[in-house]
Amino acid sequence: MGNGESICTQAPGGSPHEFLPAQCSCTAPPLLLLAPGGSRCALKGVNNVGSGRHNDFILEDPTVALTHAVVDDCAITDLSAGRTWVNGEQFSGSLTLSSGDTVQFGDVKCSVQGLEMQSPPLEE
Repeated sequence: MGNGESICTQAPGGSPHEFLPAQCSCTAPPLLLLAPGGSRCALKGVNNVGSGRHNDFILEDPTVALTHAVVDDCAITDLSAGRTWVNGEQFSGSLTLSSGDTVQFGDVKCSVQGLEMQSPPLEE
């Protein structure tokens, strides 16, 4: 993929969801959201998170709302009426995510990691 595209993938066997991200507004390096079972999503642009099939990042759990939250680069907005926690703290509205944070959507705990840029191999 190129031209600033990003991808969210479901757990092994799931189909990827491609999307074109919005203009990056976060100055931190891109983040990766990791869920139990191997699901992951590069948080670049706008990502809808929830249990419904229309989301960019799907968490199949009865405690996760159809559209649970929106993550725009590194800012998360709770849409679930208070069923989202960051680092064990329930919040309302929006807040900024950082590498090392834990985000809980209903009963599903996900971790946030920084995407490491790989250097090209050194030429000999």
